Amino acid sequence: DDRGYARTVACGAGHALVRVSPLANENVLELRVRGAAPGALFSLSSTARRMFDLAADPGRIVPALEHDPLLAPLVRSHPGLRIPGVWDPFECAVRAVLGQQVTVAAGRTFAERVIERTGQAVSTGEPELTHLFPSPATLALADLDGLGLTSARIGTLRALAGAVMDGLDLS
Repeated sequence: DDRGYARTVACGAGHALVRVSPLANENVLELRVRGAAPGALFSLSSTARRMFDLAADPGRIVPALEHDPLLAPLVRSHPGLRIPGVWDPFECAVRAVLGQQVTVAAGRTFAERVIERTGQAVSTGEPELTHLFPSPATLALADLDGLGLTSARIGTLRALAGAVMDGLDLS
């Protein structure tokens, strides 16, 4: 949202709330983590750095793209612009299968409905962050009937979850 990126994450035996926000008038992102054990902070910060592509060097990117007829104007008008990554590759794959379709009656995306049904409920103090994203094992066995998903989408989700459980590396 306009405050930044926020999410819940499974963290050890519990969960954490992660928020990444731009600092006003600075080219800086602030990472705030609540509920994580100190030993989890390095992993969480590494994931945030990867997601926001903070290791990219604009000084090397601009010269590589400034002569491209399509990209040069964009590089000049938005120096340092990056394409955000994903927090979790499995979650990204699930969301790609589900799409962003919203039903008029429910007013919720398929992903929101799947997460509410299958994700672990957590208390964060933030009304929009109420569940953890389901694990592959949870999603593989979940009852997804009645959510408006086609049988083909349900089958694809089960196959994806099973493949990840069998060792498919999505990173």
